[in-house]
Amino acid sequence: MTSRGATVSGHRFRVLGGGLAGLATAITLARRGHAVVVLERRSQCGSRFHGDLQCIESWSSEHDTLQQLRQQGLVPDGAWVKPMTRATLVAPSGRLHRISSRRPAGYIVRRGIQPESLDTALKDEALALGVEIQFDATARPEDCHVVATGPRHPTGFVVGAKIEAATDEDRCVMWVGHPAVPHGYFYLVSSGGQGVVAATVLSSGTGPRPCLRSALAAMESLMPGFVRRCGPQFGGYGQFGLRPDYVQHGALWVGECAGLQDALWGFGINAALTSGWLAGRALDEGVDYNTLLEQHLLPWVRGSLVNRWLLERGGSSAISGVLAAWSIHQGVRGDGLPFIRRLYRPKWLRSRLLDRARADLLLPGDEGIECIHLRRR
Repeated sequence: MTSRGATVSGHRFRVLGGGLAGLATAITLARRGHAVVVLERRSQCGSRFHGDLQCIESWSSEHDTLQQLRQQGLVPDGAWVKPMTRATLVAPSGRLHRISSRRPAGYIVRRGIQPESLDTALKDEALALGVEIQFDATARPEDCHVVATGPRHPTGFVVGAKIEAATDEDRCVMWVGHPAVPHGYFYLVSSGGQGVVAATVLSSGTGPRPCLRSALAAMESLMPGFVRRCGPQFGGYGQFGLRPDYVQHGALWVGECAGLQDALWGFGINAALTSGWLAGRALDEGVDYNTLLEQHLLPWVRGSLVNRWLLERGGSSAISGVLAAWSIHQGVRGDGLPFIRRLYRPKWLRSRLLDRARADLLLPGDEGIECIHLRRR
């Protein structure tokens, strides 16, 4: 085993976990000529999800995230992808803010074991490159080169239901700061008459089923008759936090098990894929994984943590103020991306506030990770 990401000669790389981060690592290594074995404890990649729709965020970057990920080979052509340039944001009071952008602010993808899901497309790409995937298999983290096991200390959840919509038009709606989800939001995503209604909750104290009922009721009040029929329900957990060191006992930690997610909105696909790509680079090139994370990902994660802390301190008034300012800025610029992108820039103010945000929001856990803990208001 190596300690800081140096190349292993004459051995296969072992990746623990066959989710997005683990498959991204395996694909990166395989493209560079290495033998890789992925150990996945479930019977199939993506079985944690059930065809639900999620988003690859692209609003915090100066560049188009999908183009970057495709250049890295991490969004194969077999994955169903829908660009998102318009969204309706709903303030806690119910006031609507319609946001649009010149280039896609995000990309809707499907998760699960379906043929066009992102998980299946990545699995097929890995297999085509010669990666060996062992299902119903596991190992100790210290016996692997990369740990990509998903959330180990759940600090939030998403629960939702597939829907049949009344129209084929694309819709993306996010209700932020609703009283039923004080630390999260409800959302609706629909395209081609199919979609999801879900609640993303970054706190404890609220059960999944009440949140889903509240989400469906909120969307019905906002768009009467739009949800024609509810289908199967789905749900899952997420983990948000920071680590002092992303290399433990010689293994590189990637994705959600490393806490690499957006603490403000709860998006993690880009972070999972990017951290897997960086881990593959570190192992292949013999460079320090922590340094690569610092260059490409950690400033964004820290910025999201400070943004979450500021929003928690301001409550509903802060949420309403941010959405109103966002709407005004878009009216002046004609594009909603520049405003939200500024929230993720590592300015000196956010650097000074990071210590306070960590003290208020993070609790220490095992394996060196500090997990976000949002107390219900």
